[in-house]
Amino acid sequence: MYKNFIKKLVLGTTETQEYICTGFQNLSDPFKVFLSFKNNPESKEVTASHIFLGYKPLLIGITLTHDDTCYSILQRSTEVCLSFQRNLFTDLIQKNAFYIDTKSDALIFLKILTEKKFNNQSLFIFEGVFGEHHFLSPFHQFTNSIHEKLKRKRRDNINLPGNLYKQVAIAYSVPRIISVISLGKNNLFNLFPTDLHGAIDDTFYVGSLRHEGKACQQVEEIKKIALANVPADFSQDAYAMGKNHMQGLKSIDNFKTGSLRTELFNYPLPDETLSYREMELQDHFDAGIHRLLFYKIIHQKVISNNSATLCHLHKHYITWRNKKGLNTERLIR
Repeated sequence: MYKNFIKKLVLGTTETQEYICTGFQNLSDPFKVFLSFKNNPESKEVTASHIFLGYKPLLIGITLTHDDTCYSILQRSTEVCLSFQRNLFTDLIQKNAFYIDTKSDALIFLKILTEKKFNNQSLFIFEGVFGEHHFLSPFHQFTNSIHEKLKRKRRDNINLPGNLYKQVAIAYSVPRIISVISLGKNNLFNLFPTDLHGAIDDTFYVGSLRHEGKACQQVEEIKKIALANVPADFSQDAYAMGKNHMQGLKSIDNFKTGSLRTELFNYPLPDETLSYREMELQDHFDAGIHRLLFYKIIHQKVISNNSATLCHLHKHYITWRNKKGLNTERLIR
């Protein structure tokens, strides 16, 4: 009790886990995300069409059809802004030449890295430059930045220096779905979780893995994967699978699976699987520690719609929700 009091006093939160698991469909009043530009009042809601693809550096993908009014603006732009807020994008002011909403709870400014074209649609890939939010007071944002800096440095490159920690916290203020990737060959398999992924359109998909990890090497070698959505109460199992990113292929008895297999590739899936896609690797793009992997969707199947999909959110956003009186269903992991 006393320890929690001190923690809240110093850091502004008593959350013990960096990321809080919940059910995607059960989250009340989630943020909307809006794309805006420099010296141009045009804007677009991209809540469903932006894809979180990396955290070192921060990478965001935005999909647009070529007939969208914002497409030509984006092609001419080198920088954009993403606003995260509960309300519509209406009360506009200019900040550093960008149009933003006075009601925005968080902003990320980004620079464009590349455009990848898929039929009549493009995926623009951006790198985060600077982020700011109101989830915590300025004092507690400062103490948290010091706390992050003093953490023991790890060899796995997940320390987030400077403003990057803030950018990542903002990116995780939108629920990020945790899925399970399955692949294999010669009766040896691997299953591991991912939250850096999303559909480009009905035919193409993008995901991101650390290019130094064994999981990424396996995807590039085998070139065929299944990606399964799982229910929220699968959170403990999904997090436990995290170690498999650095593991080799193993026999099926090393994994918590049953009889469920994909229809085309015959890959094992968790019995709790809600839906899955079978996909083939087409291309890749590197940025920082991440390799963005582009897939063609070969087959997809919905098994059940009876459960909320597993996702997670950053603790600073959860703290902000608490202060706003917004309840969040939490899952212990």
